[in-house]
Amino acid sequence: MGFKRILIVKLSSIGDVVHTLPVLSALKKKYPESYIAWVVKKKAADIIIDHPHLNEVILYEGVRRIAKKLRSLKFDLAIDLQGLFRSGLLTFLSGAKRRLGFSRANSRELSHLFLNQRVTPREADRHVIDKNLSLLRPLGIDTKEKEFIIPVSDKDKEYIANFLKEEGITSNDLLIALNPGASWPSKLWPEERWAELTDRLIEKLKAKAIFLWGPEERKTVDCIVAKMRNRPLISWRTNLKELAVLISKCRLFVGGETGPLHIACALNIPTVALIGPTDSIRNGPYGEGHMVIEKDLPCRGCWRHKCRRLDCMKLITVDEVFSAMNRLVHGSAVKRQLPGEKV
Repeated sequence: MGFKRILIVKLSSIGDVVHTLPVLSALKKKYPESYIAWVVKKKAADIIIDHPHLNEVILYEGVRRIAKKLRSLKFDLAIDLQGLFRSGLLTFLSGAKRRLGFSRANSRELSHLFLNQRVTPREADRHVIDKNLSLLRPLGIDTKEKEFIIPVSDKDKEYIANFLKEEGITSNDLLIALNPGASWPSKLWPEERWAELTDRLIEKLKAKAIFLWGPEERKTVDCIVAKMRNRPLISWRTNLKELAVLISKCRLFVGGETGPLHIACALNIPTVALIGPTDSIRNGPYGEGHMVIEKDLPCRGCWRHKCRRLDCMKLITVDEVFSAMNRLVHGSAVKRQLPGEKV
């Protein structure tokens, strides 16, 4: 059975939208003639705007504002990949006759009530990317290849090329991206450790270390740089597409479990992930060539945005992170069997 119009509902965050890209590609491969739209929040929209497999990006500006538009597009298949009340409601308001989503045990806020076909992921679908793809099995789609396309323009490439040229960076340099920011305070690694790690990268690996930053994160980067012995690079202000281009120019990425980490993974850039309150098996770097550093604490995977103790991040040492990065630079990382393999 084919579908003329398909709606994907995945509103946020940046990392979550990146994790959903393989679903879009798999749908387009199965239904090449279908009109596919995606409802997303503005903050993460750059990841999918101008995507070759997408016909329309619908910005989420509240349920009332887009309900009429969803109805007018006459979808016959809607897929809720968010699993929350508002995403379930949008799926229902689309008017699609077939509304796919996760079962009650795999969703929240009673979002399953808006669906007429509920899917329980297999035990093997441990990573969120595989969990997302499990929603396509009732459609006869069981893809082995995961395609991540982040569309960028010549203008985006030129912007980053100008930055690298101004900083004197060439393709022969060991360019390493460092991303100290995070939307959750519980994902932050201490600033003084970022400073010490970056000094080591510059002094011992002769690396060109570049700090990435997003909205409201520049102050954190400046505080880290003030604690350093050496002068690192600080990226220009970037949108998500420009950020993707910049990360693609790096040999290595290090940071917490955030959107930029998942962008790096989607671009096949080796990463060192500092995992604290989230689940490294579910949300860690996907694929091979990555290293995960986390602490085996009783509260591991608590999913708290804030924490007074922050032991999960504070117990991660500079030595551990530098050692992992050194191994990746010299190609001696252990081959990963599952997402979230520890150092």
